[in-house]
Amino acid sequence: MFNFSLVSTSLRKKFAVSFLLMAFLTATTSWAADNNYKTFQTLFTWIDFKPMFIVENIGGQQKDIDNSALKALPEDWQQTVVKWGKSPYKSIAAFHINKVLDGFLVLGPSELNGSNINLLVFDQTGHLQGNEMLTSFSGDEGNYYMKYCWLKDINGDGHLDLLFREQGETMTDDGKQECSSDHISVKLWDGKSFAWWDIPEKKEANLKKETRHDLLNIKNACNKGASS
Repeated sequence: MFNFSLVSTSLRKKFAVSFLLMAFLTATTSWAADNNYKTFQTLFTWIDFKPMFIVENIGGQQKDIDNSALKALPEDWQQTVVKWGKSPYKSIAAFHINKVLDGFLVLGPSELNGSNINLLVFDQTGHLQGNEMLTSFSGDEGNYYMKYCWLKDINGDGHLDLLFREQGETMTDDGKQECSSDHISVKLWDGKSFAWWDIPEKKEANLKKETRHDLLNIKNACNKGASS
């Protein structure tokens, strides 16, 4: 066993100083992270966590997520800001998922000429617990991808889940747009995160009918004159 009494007074002082310095740096880092998260929170309009169709104007006025608030975003998003030279991310709305988790809707760029809405899930200490892409629009030269999302209790357990409808649109040889894909997918809330669910075929057909109304005013080849 190491006998600490054999260590010189000088070394003891060095150990003590190193320990205090580490404690100070840890406390400073924690304080900075907490302050960044608080700044991030102030950018959002808080709304009720209820069944809803996710759109950009849910929370009203959007605000740029920049400066210290950027530190609350996923690290790969922060690298996007470095690449762009300015923040492309905007606040949409926030809500309390439960007593320990909060959700933040963030508008950001898609991979190709469009935009995404993501749900960032944080715990009470400001640590990021989840990142879900809810909606997306991207495409070019007649080929487009659209992803829509609803917060909705799918399995009747009293918790809101994520219902997605993804559509693809392509241009035909005669220059007309046609629907190339249109399908439903679901992620269920398991108490800590959202997990993919294998939807029964009959249930999928019903979910398409339930989501049709919200898409009637969205003009694309998949929704125009669609009956489901």
